[in-house]
Amino acid sequence: MADEILDLRTWQRRRLLTIRALAAAAGVTAKTIIEIQAARRTPRPSTIRALSAALGVAPEQVLEFRAAMGFPVEEEDSDEG
Repeated sequence: MADEILDLRTWQRRRLLTIRALAAAAGVTAKTIIEIQAARRTPRPSTIRALSAALGVAPEQVLEFRAAMGFPVEEEDSDEG
C-alpha cells in the first residue's frame, strides 16, 4: 500500500537493506539509524529526508519520522463500541 505507516526497522527490512547499506545509501552513520530505531535519538530534518529517499517512502510513512515532525503517531486502530 502506498500510504502504509510503518516503523523504520520494518521499512528497512522490507527493502532488504542492512543497517549499513541503508546508512550508506542515505549518507548517515549506522549508529544514527540504530539510535533512531531504539528511540534514543530524534532525527534531524535532513536525516529524515535522506533516509526517506533511500527507502523510497514519504517521511510521513515512517513512525519515528512522524513523531519528529509532530504528526500523530498511531500504531494500532482501536475499535469503538
